[in-house]
Amino acid sequence: MPGTLDAILVITSNAANVQALPIPVRGSSTPPPQMLVTPAGFNETLRTGATVTRQLQIQNQGGSRLEVALQAEFTGLAPWLSVSPSGASIEPGTTQNFSVTLDAGDFGTTGLSGDVSIRSNLLGNPVQRIPVVLNVVGAPNIAISDEPFLVQSQKTFSVFGARTVHRLPLTFAPGGAATLDVTVEGNFEHAFEMANVTAEGILLGRVGVGTGIASP
Repeated sequence: MPGTLDAILVITSNAANVQALPIPVRGSSTPPPQMLVTPAGFNETLRTGATVTRQLQIQNQGGSRLEVALQAEFTGLAPWLSVSPSGASIEPGTTQNFSVTLDAGDFGTTGLSGDVSIRSNLLGNPVQRIPVVLNVVGAPNIAISDEPFLVQSQKTFSVFGARTVHRLPLTFAPGGAATLDVTVEGNFEHAFEMANVTAEGILLGRVGVGTGIASP
């Protein structure tokens, strides 16, 4: 019961001068802390890679200081749930806000559950747990690509000084930027033996003895 208490402590002895010595005693008491936590729980739905932060509010409705320590509890190695700050001293009649962050990370479509535990200096030092549920919806991952398109041409000749032309038509035009790789294989042993690579009349390169592939 809060209030002020008065009492008298009497010390008796066989002393000749004072056989009974009264000592006044006064004490006061304050109401204990009372904790109110809102909300009672969290239930969120996020796409893969998304995060959200919600507020957890603790109010001290009692008459003395409330000490709290908070911790995120979850299964698995990925830290998808966190809370900050991790503790506070809350004076009577005041409120403290805490940030609870849920992170969908790289999870695919799944359901995650955990809680935020709150330890306090309430009578009996109980632990209050706020349940947290995170529903992860796998985000679409779209990639557009084509298989490499290969065209080949092979011709033989046996006459000295012969010249061959290899036409490599592309049956479609790329819708955007593209890379063209041309590989020339042959027995280029003499300086007059070489191959030129052109695309629509533009010289792309030349191969031969001592030339390698040269850009125009």
